[in-house]
Amino acid sequence: MVYKYLVCLDGSEVSYRAYSWAHSQAMADELRNTHIYLLNIVDKMKIERKEISIKGVEEFVKDLEAYKIPFEAIVLETTHNLKQTICEVAEKNNVDMIIIGHDDEHKRRLHRIFDGHSDVYEYVIKHSQCAVLVFK
Repeated sequence: MVYKYLVCLDGSEVSYRAYSWAHSQAMADELRNTHIYLLNIVDKMKIERKEISIKGVEEFVKDLEAYKIPFEAIVLETTHNLKQTICEVAEKNNVDMIIIGHDDEHKRRLHRIFDGHSDVYEYVIKHSQCAVLVFK
């Protein structure tokens, strides 16, 4: 059986911990049937952030390549709702679990950047079609 994890990356320490958990699950899978999707969403209005996001994802890509863990890195530019985009990417790729971080300080910054109406992780839990693991 292939396990598919979508790891939401935003540059925070808690998203790094979320990635580390997915990595450890993949390492425990000796048959390498675990596939990791790395997701970083960039606000199209802040184009300079895309370069920063790509460099941030590259660190994880090198790690996955070194351990021969199947993966796909997804860096999306969007003006679309961040929360909906996460759910859409998960559904499109038929993932088994979304792994997302919840960091109060980072969350406040994300609210200012995106929409501020509810926590990203709360929306994802309510609207995703798969399991969601939240790291604090």
